[in-house]
Amino acid sequence: MNDSQTSNEPAGQPGSPASGFRVLGKQIDEHDYPAMHAFLALVSGVPADYRKALVRLVDSREFDGFLLSALSDLAGDERRALLRGRDTPTLSLWRDRGKVVALSAESAGQLSRPGVGIERSGAVLVSLRNPLLIAQLGCDPVRYTRYRFAPAEGLAVFEPGCRLRKAGSGEIGQGQVALFDDPAEVIDFHPPAGGSHLTLTVVLRAIDAPLVWLFDRASMQAVRGISASDAASRAELLVQLFETLRFAGGRDLLKSLQDSPHHFLRWRAVQALLKLHTPDGIEAVRKAGADAHPHVRRAAARTLSNLEAHSLLQGI
Repeated sequence: MNDSQTSNEPAGQPGSPASGFRVLGKQIDEHDYPAMHAFLALVSGVPADYRKALVRLVDSREFDGFLLSALSDLAGDERRALLRGRDTPTLSLWRDRGKVVALSAESAGQLSRPGVGIERSGAVLVSLRNPLLIAQLGCDPVRYTRYRFAPAEGLAVFEPGCRLRKAGSGEIGQGQVALFDDPAEVIDFHPPAGGSHLTLTVVLRAIDAPLVWLFDRASMQAVRGISASDAASRAELLVQLFETLRFAGGRDLLKSLQDSPHHFLRWRAVQALLKLHTPDGIEAVRKAGADAHPHVRRAAARTLSNLEAHSLLQGI
């Protein structure tokens, strides 16, 4: 199943611009819902294009009418099924290769967007994983503080202790649409003292940050970097399985991962090769010595030094 097939997403079903789309069991076509149809059909690598389309949708008030009509058409048990098993009041509406669209009604103090690169927790601030659009449908504005960080060797190279600097604040009023698309920023949302937000949230998942940075809220210092790529994380798990099971048949795949765009995956492949087949591993370490990423180069240099100290490089 590819990403455009959404049978596992009960709220949205695949379609085409010609045939229309199904969201919450309702057909979205150009005649009845032109702005919503245009937004769902949009395929672009430019976040600003999605913002323009979402502004048109919000301004048209089509979404309000669609939502009331769709929920009215659903039987009571179907409405309950949409939220069954959810620990937050968030309703998934649409998912395709480029975007995830959800409706969220978060109560005060609980505005959190897990899985999209922004979260508000007591201890950790997280940088943007993907560009994010928020359309505020409710009355209470969504207020936020914006922070920036500038690691010395670029966003893809984690730098412990790199500090966040406050870059300003803002709010998203009713009927407004905000775009957050800078991977060197952290957006800290502040819910109102009472009531709740009703937002239409769009995650542009086809555009990944080089690295997701986690910062300690108290010190504002970087404490961890994690991959923004789900595919890379799955590949890392596969490498770990090969390594744990001593699966020599995985050597060709491990060699191919040395050309991965993700530096942590390149180094994990080197480590696994060293354990599965020492000559291949040593060759991989030597190649890693010229890697584009400084962390990989340094790790390779230390590893070669250790191998030489134990006389493991002789004749290889």
